[in-house]
Amino acid sequence: MESPASQLTKRIKLLILEVIGQPKTTLIPADYARELVAQGVLDFIYFWLTQTPVQSPQQAYTIFTRSRELSPAQLLN
Repeated sequence: MESPASQLTKRIKLLILEVIGQPKTTLIPADYARELVAQGVLDFIYFWLTQTPVQSPQQAYTIFTRSRELSPAQLLN
């Protein structure tokens, strides 16, 4: 994922954007909402895969889904 020649990160992000589709919120512009979600998912995947040892997919999914229920302030407190 870190190689400058690799297209993996770009392809994963495009896949994430395709899966999340168009947001239904009008609270912020749609392109910002999509970017925030897509980049957050991509950053989570990268962080997960670069840890030693790497958690199982089930453990990572549990952490990810729990994190989506919390605000940033709740995550840090």
